[in-house]
Amino acid sequence: MTQIGPFIPLFVALGLGFIMVMIKWPKVWLATFLLSLPIFLTDSGKGLSAQELVMGGFFMLSITIWIVWRMAAHPRPLVRNWMDFLVLAFIALTSLNFIVAMVNHVDPLGWLSEWSLFFLILYYFPIREYFGDERGLKQFMSLSAISAVGQALYSMYLYKQRMATGLVYAFQLTASRSVLLGPIFLIAIVFCLLFIFAVRWPHKLVLFGIIGVQAAALILTFTRTLWAFFFVCAAIALLFMSMRQRIQIVLAGVAMTMVAIGGLTMYSPKLADIGTRIVKARFASSTQLRGGDYSFETRVVESQAAWAATKENPLGGKGLRATFLTYSPLDKQHFTTSFIHFGYVGLVFKLGIPLALLMMAILLVHGTYAIGDAIRLRRDPRTSMYRTVAAATAAFLPALYVTIFMTGFFDQRFGNVMFAFLFACTSITHEYCTHRNSSQPS
Repeated sequence: MTQIGPFIPLFVALGLGFIMVMIKWPKVWLATFLLSLPIFLTDSGKGLSAQELVMGGFFMLSITIWIVWRMAAHPRPLVRNWMDFLVLAFIALTSLNFIVAMVNHVDPLGWLSEWSLFFLILYYFPIREYFGDERGLKQFMSLSAISAVGQALYSMYLYKQRMATGLVYAFQLTASRSVLLGPIFLIAIVFCLLFIFAVRWPHKLVLFGIIGVQAAALILTFTRTLWAFFFVCAAIALLFMSMRQRIQIVLAGVAMTMVAIGGLTMYSPKLADIGTRIVKARFASSTQLRGGDYSFETRVVESQAAWAATKENPLGGKGLRATFLTYSPLDKQHFTTSFIHFGYVGLVFKLGIPLALLMMAILLVHGTYAIGDAIRLRRDPRTSMYRTVAAATAAFLPALYVTIFMTGFFDQRFGNVMFAFLFACTSITHEYCTHRNSSQPS
């Protein structure tokens, strides 16, 4: 904190200036947010750095100011559907969790840093406001694509930095991995798969390039769940394509895979062989709950310990950033942690059953809107942009629900940013469907 002390007046001045920009040119503000995500979402691994503190503080403060300004100065209501109401209610009610956390001796700053992450979800309100028309939706998708490419490239760069130079062993490949942004790589692939048929040829080539970058980054996470759900999401995406499009995308996928494998084999046969064996081993270990790679077994033990602690106060939970004692089958020792890989269990542990059910209601409403809008727009040739966004959002839903189950989704920056992105997509398409239906003659 002492490192940034002398610069606080400068940061305040810049912040005030940017808030003026935010109100007058909101798309510049939102573009800055989206294009900063490759840096903001990447955890330094060394606590809360000065950079993370400044960026996070600005993002949280700016969205709070915008929400207050929007509700006070604009005649059109901010809350337009059940999802809007439930999201605002969730964030407001979780503020009461501070009392629970203090009773359980949680560090106040630790609680605040985790609770403030929920504010990232609120970005879907201004995104819907300023990118809701067809031109704005194209801009939003373009900015999101640039951000996703930046995140993938930065993740691969960090992977390379972590890799030891010289002879490469199998353990070095997996030990250097980062699974943090894997779900973002997957959602980018799903959206690009469907957008390939909504753009012209020069843009198709760009999308194929984006898919290649995201696929490489996804592979380097060495995450079996995401690999498997790529095929699940792709299969759902195929339902929104014509038979000709399905054949084209399958052939293109096979061709890209063969080129990638062939290129890697030519570049480094040994690396390709090690990589292939690792992929096979990762999937084979999925069937072994004990004696495999200990990943799933560790998470089960962790979840059981958190659930046992939750029973002490099932209604209020233990508080955000609360800790509990668990056991590591790999290290054969007990340790204290506040992170729970099973996101749903972590939500109940920290917030209690009522607030966890409220978040489940948000996900249920979002899923209902996403699937319903995708079905309604499926055969409407006049709405290719809205139809594509709705279809991609619906196709990613199974991966979203399972990713939440397998990762600490709610207490991660990327998880709440993904909520903002998906909720924005659903809000925009749902609002379009609502106005479209109301404008049609009865």
